[in-house]
Amino acid sequence: MKKNLATIFAKFFLASIIPWSAAFILVLILVGVLISRQNERAMRDMVVFTSRHVAEKVTDSIKGVTGLVKFTASRLARFATPGAREALGNIIRSLIMADDQINCVWYVFSEGVVSSEKGWYAQVFKRGEDGVGEIPPVSDEGLDDPEIAPWHTVPWTTGELYLDPGDYWEYTSGVKEYVSTIGYPIVLDGKIIGTVGVDLTYFPVFDVFRNLEIPEQRRMLLITGNGIIIYSPDDAQRGKSFQSLGLLPEDAAAAEAVLAGGDSLFREMHSPFFGERSLVHILKVT
Repeated sequence: MKKNLATIFAKFFLASIIPWSAAFILVLILVGVLISRQNERAMRDMVVFTSRHVAEKVTDSIKGVTGLVKFTASRLARFATPGAREALGNIIRSLIMADDQINCVWYVFSEGVVSSEKGWYAQVFKRGEDGVGEIPPVSDEGLDDPEIAPWHTVPWTTGELYLDPGDYWEYTSGVKEYVSTIGYPIVLDGKIIGTVGVDLTYFPVFDVFRNLEIPEQRRMLLITGNGIIIYSPDDAQRGKSFQSLGLLPEDAAAAEAVLAGGDSLFREMHSPFFGERSLVHILKVT
């Protein structure tokens, strides 16, 4: 029995609610830096520099994967002919192996492009311990539904890149990961003939976070535009609302203002990690 591609990739559709430019904010927390007012400016500069550095890592990772997807779409268009499925599969495998963030890749072609079967022709490839595996042929059920499969319908109908803020979910058995989806049209001679896309995780970026953290001094959080924690030094906090941090009302209001699209800010805040007032830089990742 064919698996349902739309079901495989179904996630909460947040893109219509949260613009990608405000999909993440970065919260960098330091403690013990206000020993004297003499070092306040120096420590403030260090906080801002570090948070901006991490923000650049997040945006660079997304831009890098997006570039790979666009390049792959152009390659798929060149080989999109009946009987070329092996070549198409090799292209997808090379995409997955090009970036550690990419866990799963799919392509969808319109009827008659690479197969004589009725309806959409879709294939899914997934990274595994033994390399890249191809999921058995999947059905096209739900691919025309923009609420179920926006990662396909948006690039198919608009010719534009689709990128959602993602969701925190059990991507692999027993393991919760934060996953974003990128979709892009496959175009041949000015006509859209299909779509290609990836699911990407952020573990390589989280490694950057861990390398910059200092026990008992510096801690970082990465929070989505809808307030879900996707990185915290405390694994138990991941996937929870930032409100679960127990921030003081005035501090929570300041963070919510940035989430709502306000300017980044620097302030003293009661730290959820250290239990005392700390310097905090809240920076939007755009």
